[in-house]
Order: sequence, then structure tokens, then C-alpha cells
Amino acid sequence: GSAPASTGKYFSTHAPFLGENNNECLSGFDNVGGIVVPARAADGSVIDVSRRMEEFLHQQLAVGNFPVVHGVFGGKTGVRDMIMPGSIEQGDVSLGVVDACQGRFTAGELQ
Repeated sequence: GSAPASTGKYFSTHAPFLGENNNECLSGFDNVGGIVVPARAADGSVIDVSRRMEEFLHQQLAVGNFPVVHGVFGGKTGVRDMIMPGSIEQGDVSLGVVDACQGRFTAGELQ
């Protein structure tokens, strides 16, 4: 559900506090778009998505959008993005979100 939820899309016929619903997206998210970059290739090997996310960031900034870039740090299968996204100008220009995936990291990795 992360990919549809990140653009305000419902991914189920039921939602918390609403129960059953047939809405396609949250109010106010009608013009929000996004991309999904797969973490694995067809053969199951891990893909380094850092270059693709950097391209996305610059493409969106170039057209005046406010990009939100999501990085995974500690997925359930051990996958981690090689570079964690930062926020530009303290989040005034773009927002980097680091997903700690239920805390799947060591205390030494916490910075």
C-alpha cells in the first residue's frame, strides 16, 4: 500500500474511520502524482535506485514541483536504499522521508 498511499490513493475498499468506501483518492490529492521505482529486478536481485531518485528529484524541481523522496532503511527482507534522501532548504524546497521500517536497524546505525 505504500505506493498508492504516497499519492493519496486508496488501496482498499475499506479505510480507517470511514469503513467501506468507493473513493479513489483523498480529498485534496486529485492532482498529486508520483512514480514507483522497483527495489528488485525480475530475477530478484536488488536494484540501486539512488540514481533514479536523484533524476526524479531534479526533474520535479525543474518544473516547479515540490518532490517528496522516500528512502527505505531496513526493509523486512534486508533491502536498504544506498543513499537516504535529504530535504532541501530544511524542507522548504523538497522533503526527504527515511522509512525506518519498524526499526529494523541496530542502535549503532541510529544517527
